[in-house]
Amino acid sequence: MSRGGAIVGAVVVVAAFAALNLAAASAQPTATLVVDEPAYVPLAPAETAPIIVDPHALLAEHGEPDVIVVWSDDAAVNCGLTLGEAGGCFNPATPDTIVVSTNNTPAGLTYLVLHELAHLRQHRYGVPLDECAADAAAVAWGADEALAHYLPECEGAAS
Repeated sequence: MSRGGAIVGAVVVVAAFAALNLAAASAQPTATLVVDEPAYVPLAPAETAPIIVDPHALLAEHGEPDVIVVWSDDAAVNCGLTLGEAGGCFNPATPDTIVVSTNNTPAGLTYLVLHELAHLRQHRYGVPLDECAADAAAVAWGADEALAHYLPECEGAAS
């Protein structure tokens, strides 16, 4: 081999090694900052959402799907608010409408809707509006007796 050929060969070998070193250098991982991550903590199952009472569905369930429900916290509209923070009202001047307040628990709303439904039916059938009978009907239809506002007074007066 001639000296010129050896030099060319050596240059090719050196160039090949340089290319390999360059490739190896770029293939090596670069330094990275490792942060300790918190251990995985499984999330607890979501709490069950509170049951929401749909007054229209409740009225439909009791055979009155066309009764209008008005939500009002205005005592001028909702006469039941004169008794507390939550209340309901039936006005014979609007015989297909009941009024309920927005400040209710699901059980409280159920009681109010059923109590006012009883008044609506009393009016419809020509029976005088009676709070004791409306409470008794609401409880008979599934309202919580502990929420019946008038019933304890009615039972006490009857004894």
